[in-house]
Amino acid sequence: MSVRHHLASRSSIIFAVRVFGAGIAFIVQALIARLWGSAHLGDYLVAIAISNLLAVSLPLGFHTIGAYFAADYAARDQGRSLRRFMLRAYGHIVFPGILILIVAGFFAGQWSAAGQRLSDMWLPVCVMALATATIYVNGAVLIGLKRPYAGYFPDTFFRPIISIAGFLAVLVWLEDSDKVVSLLWFLSLGYLAVALVHFAVTVRSALRISAEEAVPDTEGRRWWHFAGPWLAISLFSDFFFDFDLLLLANSLDSEEIAIFGVCTRIFVIASFAISAVYAISVPDIMKNEAQKDVEGLRGKISEANLVAAGLSAALLVIINLISPYVLQLFGEPFLRGVVPLGIICGVLLVRSIFGPTSIVLSARNYPYANLPAVGVGLVSLVLGNMVLVPAFGLTGAALSAFLSFLFGSVTLWITTLRLTGLDVSIFAGLRRARYS
Repeated sequence: MSVRHHLASRSSIIFAVRVFGAGIAFIVQALIARLWGSAHLGDYLVAIAISNLLAVSLPLGFHTIGAYFAADYAARDQGRSLRRFMLRAYGHIVFPGILILIVAGFFAGQWSAAGQRLSDMWLPVCVMALATATIYVNGAVLIGLKRPYAGYFPDTFFRPIISIAGFLAVLVWLEDSDKVVSLLWFLSLGYLAVALVHFAVTVRSALRISAEEAVPDTEGRRWWHFAGPWLAISLFSDFFFDFDLLLLANSLDSEEIAIFGVCTRIFVIASFAISAVYAISVPDIMKNEAQKDVEGLRGKISEANLVAAGLSAALLVIINLISPYVLQLFGEPFLRGVVPLGIICGVLLVRSIFGPTSIVLSARNYPYANLPAVGVGLVSLVLGNMVLVPAFGLTGAALSAFLSFLFGSVTLWITTLRLTGLDVSIFAGLRRARYS
């Protein structure tokens, strides 16, 4: 099987499970909007966004580099180093992770009216953040050990199952309670149970690698060299819309927040297919880089870009065709999200066109070179929200997000080309194919 077919088949299976889980999650969100109202859906989506942002912060960036180092240690048969890395990553979730939750909770009530509501939901949000952070570390390590299914399925499959079970439980037995808080408690405790089982699977997989080598004293500094910038990269890319949703909380009303939140969730589901392609490519890219096989590296990047671009184009067409029907499930007001969703999903093509820039910069030991692009994207987002949202509402929010991704991606591509000499965009692969 060729690399391209291998990537397409494995990422397609993962994406299919993601779509199944997302379908369940959308049923839950649609039922919340229909039965409890768009304001409750807005509260629920904001709570999930806060939980995700906390979860990505608790491991202090170590989950973002887990696949990178797990693949590296597995390739070198350095099990002791991998276990030390895992101990450090899980340790961060406990401390200073819990301290971060306490401090954030102290200030939560001061974040305007939205913050007052968040204070009511803070405890289940914290439990969910701890569970999610653990699963992020688990998943990263398992992906690096070439077990992507085990790495992705807890978040893509079990979490939606728990959410629908929780919604039905609240609907049947806890109708008179604070519905959103009750649902969050059910989801957080269920996800915590999944995280503990997932943790056991991860540890068992790591123990299969021999641990005869001594851990170099410099490894800790090497981890931090990558973890800091990759935390910023992760927040800007994978959790971009969670952050954006909080920025927009005081600019849009509760109904518009719910509409924008649903649109971004659809985008996140679609973008997962692109992320899966590049995540599956990480072990092979690391292997080519370790062997100084530049041609092999270019070939792997080209294959990944072509698969990602094909998926992006297909998903863009599909989403534009079905979005009116999907959004109508939430109610007639949500049809206002059709145009913003189409604009947001243009980011899919942007990501696949400019390629795995961050991965290549880290492989070449330039992780901090990602930060200027992150800064460009964030400044663009803030300015875009200030200028475009008051003038165009939801469409302005979507345009601001698209431009932020575009400017950040172009900056990162230029940075990668200048520092490494590698053109990791899809255009380089197309030129190679043309002249080969």
